[in-house]
Amino acid sequence: MKMNKRLTIATLLSLSAVLAACGGQESPSVAQPVADATAMPEAAPAVAEVIETRQEGYKGLGREFKSISDAMKAGKTMEPTFLDSARIVADTAQQQPHRFPVGSGMESGVETAAKAEIWERPEEFAELHDKFIESSGALLAAAEAGHAEDFAAQFSATGESCKNCHQTFRAKKD
Repeated sequence: MKMNKRLTIATLLSLSAVLAACGGQESPSVAQPVADATAMPEAAPAVAEVIETRQEGYKGLGREFKSISDAMKAGKTMEPTFLDSARIVADTAQQQPHRFPVGSGMESGVETAAKAEIWERPEEFAELHDKFIESSGALLAAAEAGHAEDFAAQFSATGESCKNCHQTFRAKKD
């Protein structure tokens, strides 16, 4: 019975991850966790792929933020590369909410900083992610307009938006 339950959970998690990765979910909202998902010793391949895609998206965001931050620290106020970076940030922000299917947290067996609170408090997670999407869109608008002061202020606000979500929903690195 226990093996059958694990097989059923693994099948459901795989299907959920595949549907999410293919855009099969109707909304970007996050569903509730599957009961006893912690009993799984390894993640199904589809879950591992979703987690890897999600992590690569966030690593890409980090690279873009670092690029902008380094240039600003060097005294540059409005570089042409800021527009490219802002586009990447805004595009990635739109994609990320779909990369949190049920079963893709720490219980999956794949190393991830995604805390269980994402699936326990999906409305709060979605609200913070919506604010990040809005903030990154405003960052892109400021870059497109070429206004250095607006861009700098929005860059700070967008970074703050990331931080607000990380405080609750991302496990701290050791």
